[in-house]
Order: sequence, then C-alpha cells, then structure tokens
Amino acid sequence: MKTTASRSILRRAQHGVEYALLRILATLSSLLPARLVVFCGHCLGLMVWALDARHRRIAGGNLERAFGDALDDQQRRRIVRRTFTRFGEVLSELALFPRIARAKPERWVEVHGLHWLQEALDRGCGALVTSGHFGNWEMVALTQAQLGHPMGMVTRPLDNPLLESWMARLRGLTGNFVIHKRHALRRVLPALRHGQPVALMIDQNARGERGIFVDFFGHPASTSTALGLIACKLRCPIVPVFSVPLGGGRYRIEYEKPLEPRLDAADHEAEVKRLTQEATSRLEAWTRRHPSLWLWLHQRWRTRPLAETAAGIAVQERTI
Repeated sequence: MKTTASRSILRRAQHGVEYALLRILATLSSLLPARLVVFCGHCLGLMVWALDARHRRIAGGNLERAFGDALDDQQRRRIVRRTFTRFGEVLSELALFPRIARAKPERWVEVHGLHWLQEALDRGCGALVTSGHFGNWEMVALTQAQLGHPMGMVTRPLDNPLLESWMARLRGLTGNFVIHKRHALRRVLPALRHGQPVALMIDQNARGERGIFVDFFGHPASTSTALGLIACKLRCPIVPVFSVPLGGGRYRIEYEKPLEPRLDAADHEAEVKRLTQEATSRLEAWTRRHPSLWLWLHQRWRTRPLAETAAGIAVQERTI
C-alpha cells in the first residue's frame, strides 16, 4: 500500500517527465516552419483520437445532443475526428508563441471589430472579454496584447505546476497576466476599475450553486454566473471575441458588438441570467457556423436541472 509520501514522490516525478517531454517537443517545434508545426499537432490529435475512446464517446454524445437528426452518424464522426485534430493543432501552436510575440500581429492574424473593444475601454470602466474554447482562444489573448490591450486572463491552474508555470510564461509574453479562478475577484475587480480588460470563458459546466442554467443548443446548460455578476456590479460591457483558423498557424479574429448591462434593471438575478444567456448564444451561433472549432470533448451538459430556484440557479446535480 502506497504511503502519502510515496504518492507525492511519484506525482512529482510524473510532473517532471511531462514537463521535460513538452519542453523538448516545444524546442524542436520552434525550429520548424509554422505549417509543419501545425501538421505535427494535427497528427498528434489524430493519434489521440484513435486511442481515446472515452472522449470520442463524450464528443459524439455532445454532438448528438446539440444537433440531433441534423447530423448523420458519418457527419458526427467526421466532426469528432476534426475536434481532436484541431485541439492537437492548438496545442502545437503554443510552440509558435515566442515567434509570434516577436513578430508584427498582422503576420499571424487578421483582426476585425477591434473598435468594439476600444470603444468599451474608452468609457474608463474596463471591459470583460469573453469567448469559449473555440478556434484558438490562446492566440486571441496573445495578439490582443500586441494590439495595445493587455489583459488579465482568468484560468483554472493546470494540475501539473511545472506546466502551469510554463503556460503562465507563454501567456505573459506580450504583457497579459494570469488570474487563477480561486479568489479571482480580488484581482479582477481592481483590474477592471483601472480600465483594463479581463477575459472570462463561460463554456464549461458549472457545478451546483456556482452555475445558472441557460439555453445552449436547445438544452439547459449550467454556466458560471461570474461574467454577468461582474458586469452588473461594475456596469462594464462584455465584448465577445472568436477566432477562425486560416492555415499555417494564422487566424481571423473577430470582436463583436458588446453586451451591455441594463443600468435600470430592477431584477438583478434576471439581468445576470440575461447577460449569461446572450454570451452563450453568441458562442452557439459561431459553433453552428463552424462546428469542428468548438471543443466537444468537455461534458458541457453534465450538471442537470433536477431542482432550480425561480432564477434558474442549479441547487442539485447528477452526472450523466
């Protein structure tokens, strides 16, 4: 029977091996042309797709729930496979970040609608930037800072602290800073009050009272209330942004018209839910147009509304 100390030693050894392998791969990738790096990521995703039956089932089930009979079995299988290869490409593109950070943004991205973010920030109350695990969400943050708007990125720390430290360095290459989810408000609120943008993702399942049910592809999905709560508290706009790959590590990035908290809203909980729903609907619209660009591997509908308050807050859950 393993002791706590031996488990800790094994865990640290595993973390060290994972980190060493990733750094070796990243170093080798940094020497290759961008298109070859992306192709290697594609092949990595294809290999994981062939081996990971569990996440193939999760992705297939999510697609069936979202699109129903609009997709046949062959179409679902094709999108699932592409989801894996896209995720491999996104991971491989991290190795390009030092190269991208040294270059002019237009070398790697076509940016549309940046004026929406600029106009929101010009009000002086900061701006919440929101997206999902769609396209390459990390690329959006990296290049936004290059365009003059570095931001705080609210993230969940990786289980491997060595990888987490590496990711934090990559994310900070152009001036962004990481805010870990636990006790995030201590840093989010001051940043917004100083007129800075802060990025929040809202497309992952939220457990229990941390979530509010909104419609996503016609089904109730428990979604974090943080975005709506902060927007209402500080009266700051929410700017959605999404990215679409152009090939070779390049992307088209599109900022959209902000979601505005209603200053005269009498029902605070209803206003939080409205903003959460609108942000989720923006993501759904992009995913319907480009279904293979969203990360279907996550159990998005895991928490189910067995019991809800009048405001739709999840107070019970079960796993499906």
